[in-house]
Amino acid sequence: MKKYLMAMLTCFALGTAAAASGYDVLNVTDFGAVPNDNKDDTDAIEKAVAASRRILLRPNGGSYVGIAKAVYFPPGVYDISRTVECHKKLALISDPGKAMIRAVNIPGQPPLEIMFKFFAYTNSISNLKFIGGKTQLYFTNPNINQTTIEIDSCEFQHASGTAIRAVPDHRDHLSTLLTIRNCKFLANNRCLETYCDYTVINDCWVETSQPSMDDGPVFINRAGHLIFDRFMGIPCADRSKGIKDLENCRWVDNYDTFTAVNSRFGAEGAGIPVIYQYEPPKLYYPSVFKGGSVDIQSCHVFTGSQRRKNACVMMLFSLPQKVVFCNNTGPVNNAIFRYAPGFDPAPTLLQLKKSGKDKFVNYVIGWNICMPVPLQETVPEELKQFVRH
Repeated sequence: MKKYLMAMLTCFALGTAAAASGYDVLNVTDFGAVPNDNKDDTDAIEKAVAASRRILLRPNGGSYVGIAKAVYFPPGVYDISRTVECHKKLALISDPGKAMIRAVNIPGQPPLEIMFKFFAYTNSISNLKFIGGKTQLYFTNPNINQTTIEIDSCEFQHASGTAIRAVPDHRDHLSTLLTIRNCKFLANNRCLETYCDYTVINDCWVETSQPSMDDGPVFINRAGHLIFDRFMGIPCADRSKGIKDLENCRWVDNYDTFTAVNSRFGAEGAGIPVIYQYEPPKLYYPSVFKGGSVDIQSCHVFTGSQRRKNACVMMLFSLPQKVVFCNNTGPVNNAIFRYAPGFDPAPTLLQLKKSGKDKFVNYVIGWNICMPVPLQETVPEELKQFVRH
């Protein structure tokens, strides 16, 4: 056992030394980047990315297999002033907690829109801190199958727009698995906009705070399945500091499918709605899929004091096809559903009845710790026909 551990430690040490020396990666300092000198490093980063040429092979009858050297950032702060275009096999890496990439503005020019723009296919970003700019990581492609993006142990701060965007090129979704794990999002306007088939957010801390936070969603799920697991969401909207109370904040705008387990939304009276639900039930094949699905289980759910106009678990701009809300703590003094201003469920209910698709609408509201009344009793009367116990 001791020999095994020593071998593992030796391999780790050799891997770190190799990374630092640029042996098996491309070190941005070898291309002219100088950390901590407060000078623009964009040229050097672009040269390192360009040098990370990929090799593509295609076995008979198979998919392309590609390899490329990772671009490595040694410890320190690097400044970037314009968008760096990144190829489909690129990885950006550093050592844990050691390197920061900071957006800087050039006098007389507009703020930096995008820090790194990826033609997405097989990309990974790890152990980097991103500060400033409007969008820090931008991924796009014309809906290429088998695309995977991994973001691990990173930190995103003070994005004035949306920190991470995964947006298709003239398509309605991305055939992509996007995984974000062990990351922090702090003081951003918004954190993520995704069109990916699956977007998985694990073990992440997300803290929104004024004046950076937008009076809108923290996450936008445009298409596909957004999954939170061990997600810590902390909103900080403090009226006592003289800053306006944001009455329209929420965690997620959902246009497809959302699942949260083992997660925390807010704390005690400090909370915002989990979902603004926009996707209506499907009245055509496959009617039993999508159509707006929300599944929240084994979570702490705090959605704000009653004085907030939008205090609820889900604000409905349309009726979801499926809701599961079970084994949660909270909400306190708030309903599970609230209708958005101007939304009338009657036309949708009539369509569902006429088409016979009302049997595919199911709301399971199980046992939850909430007060002062059971959550089932807060469901609007016309929707209680869909509630299953």
